[in-house]
Amino acid sequence: MDVSENYFESIVPPAVQSHPYLADLLEETRAFVRRFVVVGAVELDAIAVWVAHSYVFDLAYATPYLHAHSPEPGSGKTTLLDVLGVLVKNPIDADNLTEATLFRLVEAKTPTLLFDEVDAVFGKKNSDSTEGIRQVLNSGYRKGRKAWRCVPPSHEVRPFNVFCPKALSGLRELPGTLAHRSIPIAMKPPLPSDVYEDFDTEQAFGEAEDLRRNLEAWAAESMDVLSRPELKPPKLPELDARANEIWRLLFRIADQAGEDWPEQARAAARELSGADRRRQDASPGIKLLAHIKDVFQGEKMFCGDLVHALNELDDAPYGGWNLGAGISTRELGKKLVPYGVRAKSIRIENTKSKGYERVQFEDSWGRYFPQIPPTKGDRGTTRIVEPKRGESKGGQDAVVPLSENGSIPHEQSDVTVVTVSKPDHGDGGDGTGQNRPIIVVGDEMYPLLLADAGKNGHITEDEFAKRYALHKLVQAARA
Repeated sequence: MDVSENYFESIVPPAVQSHPYLADLLEETRAFVRRFVVVGAVELDAIAVWVAHSYVFDLAYATPYLHAHSPEPGSGKTTLLDVLGVLVKNPIDADNLTEATLFRLVEAKTPTLLFDEVDAVFGKKNSDSTEGIRQVLNSGYRKGRKAWRCVPPSHEVRPFNVFCPKALSGLRELPGTLAHRSIPIAMKPPLPSDVYEDFDTEQAFGEAEDLRRNLEAWAAESMDVLSRPELKPPKLPELDARANEIWRLLFRIADQAGEDWPEQARAAARELSGADRRRQDASPGIKLLAHIKDVFQGEKMFCGDLVHALNELDDAPYGGWNLGAGISTRELGKKLVPYGVRAKSIRIENTKSKGYERVQFEDSWGRYFPQIPPTKGDRGTTRIVEPKRGESKGGQDAVVPLSENGSIPHEQSDVTVVTVSKPDHGDGGDGTGQNRPIIVVGDEMYPLLLADAGKNGHITEDEFAKRYALHKLVQAARA
């Protein structure tokens, strides 16, 4: 099968080409925010890319909310929203808008909404007057989602488009579903040693004018590149599906910026939206399951032993319950019932009592704390792996080495081994019921697998180029 290289260039997307000054714009945005707000380096990276995303957000399927939060007032949350107000595209302060005005503004102007003190919307005393605002926040993170309202004077029910970037601030945590759509920005009161400037809106607006104009120019130049769905960055295994969805456009922007920004953006996503953060922000019930997983010993535990272990945990609250008496076996049982776990009679050695078996928790542990695969495979001396025909197991992937040092096999060392193949559906992958043939580097069909992987976003253009170059070398060596 003779396929020209131009054919693959036409169906395998090129990598997002670096923009000549986007990295500088992100650095300038980062520095501008830090002038007025004391916040961590990882949070600054996320804020800088998020500001840029406000100029191209409509290219994405989902937009992440930025949520500045702190346990106490005086931490700079409102100041951060003020700073964002002079940087983002088309900002509107939404905390004082009526519901009717908010719906119409979002649909007509697709602004970047800045919600200060969002606690009032989701607090315990929320009322019907804030129901519409809650709809805007709950539905407005994904393109195509609509909020339905009755429109006077005829009270006709019609949908409103509520998709737009939103930055929120407040003291309380957001409801779980909304928190999952947000990038958390933890803030604390500044120390006496922290250096920052007082924020003057009029002065800062003028100082940020060139930065805003340059971000608008970058957005106009980058629409075609960033809108190509085949350039979807690979998913991070540390993130769940929702987090990968909301970070996707931010990763594209960071990739286009180049330099250190691709890794900085992914490091920010891991820390702010990764598995550790999900566990930290989990509901009390999920945290209890996690703590049980930490202390469960053996295959069985009596209720009393499990309760004692939970009460002894230094980093958990159970020991302080009931005026210091700790969580009781009755309370533990009630909290586990919603997860399908109930105490039963068990025997450990010669003692029989109420307790739990490890297998009872495994379903919940597997659902709420899935194992996170490593970001890279095992590393070692790389070789070209070419399984012999007839000795490979059905459904085995073709193994292809990559090199960070070059594409010539003898120059490769200490690189990640990855796989590229079409999905196997148990019938050979082609619906014929026959075993799927193994396709390895150097085979005629191998470039088609590469092209398919690139088209579906499973490998980058750089990875494609390295693998295809290696494929050509192997073919030449065989000739």
